[in-house]
Amino acid sequence: MNLAVKIFIVLNLVLCVVFAAVQMNTYATSENWKRRWDQDTKKNIDDRNDAIKLATDKGVEAERAKNRIVDLETLVGDKTAEIAKLGKDIATADGNIKGLNETVRRNETNFNALNDSYISQGQSLEKVRLRMSELNHIAQVSRAAAFQVNVKLAEVEDDLNNEVAKNTKLMEENDASKKKVNEQEAFIAFIRDNFPEQYKAATTTGHGAVPVNAVVTFIKTDPQGRQDTVILSIGQSQVQPGAELLIHRGSTFLVKVRVYAVNKDSATCRVIPDTWNSKQTAIQIGDLAMTAH
Repeated sequence: MNLAVKIFIVLNLVLCVVFAAVQMNTYATSENWKRRWDQDTKKNIDDRNDAIKLATDKGVEAERAKNRIVDLETLVGDKTAEIAKLGKDIATADGNIKGLNETVRRNETNFNALNDSYISQGQSLEKVRLRMSELNHIAQVSRAAAFQVNVKLAEVEDDLNNEVAKNTKLMEENDASKKKVNEQEAFIAFIRDNFPEQYKAATTTGHGAVPVNAVVTFIKTDPQGRQDTVILSIGQSQVQPGAELLIHRGSTFLVKVRVYAVNKDSATCRVIPDTWNSKQTAIQIGDLAMTAH
């Protein structure tokens, strides 16, 4: 094969490649233009639809705005009327404020007067408080004094009750003494009738004694338990040391005693042992005594 044929073959191959490349480029360009056409058409349709929707929305909004304007105009009318009414109310309020200011001025005047009065009353109250404090102190002292008086009254009442009890006891003792005196008188009559010599000796002035009424108030015993000392309720104006007395209980003779010490209100006597009665009857407090020879 010669060189020309080879060159021709190579040229054909190159032309084929170039043709193929041009065809491919043309196809690609046409496809790109178609795609862009479709896209632009779709975009235009979408833009138209959006414009239609926007126009519709704007129309709706415009209608709403018109309605809103009507509502606002109505509201403005109402507010204008309300402002007019508020203006009247403000004028009325101004008049009321003027009246209230006048009232406030009067109240301030009254308040100042009341404040002065309060200060004066506060001073008076302080004086009253001081007086109340003094009165409370006086009341405390009075309560303490009243308590002491109550205590004293209670003591007096106790003393009175004790005195009443003592008087009652004294009355009982007086009744008992009367009874014992009656018994003593009966005993004296018994002695006079049955023991005329002893009665004569006891009542004779030569023996320096007269019948006495005495009561045993105390009894003392010796270590062996025998009664040896008694105290009688007679004083030195009725009996002297050395005098002998008969102790008896009713009409029963008990024993003789001898006076060995005398003071103003009592006489201390020793029991004469060999003079006990036959029954050896013991002496008791409250037994009676009379003078004997």
